[in-house]
Amino acid sequence: MNTKRFEKAMKLLTGTALEVNEIAEKVGYLNQSYFNSIFKKITGVYPTRYRLQA
Repeated sequence: MNTKRFEKAMKLLTGTALEVNEIAEKVGYLNQSYFNSIFKKITGVYPTRYRLQA
């Protein structure tokens, strides 16, 4: 389930100008800090860094 959420989050990070907290909410996380830590665990970088690298 997390894989699907983060696939969607990665698409939103690279394909939209939404804020990270908005993306976190769209994929089912109400706590952005938790979303950031899980995102980093899965991808190796924080969401903002992922967006910059894409």
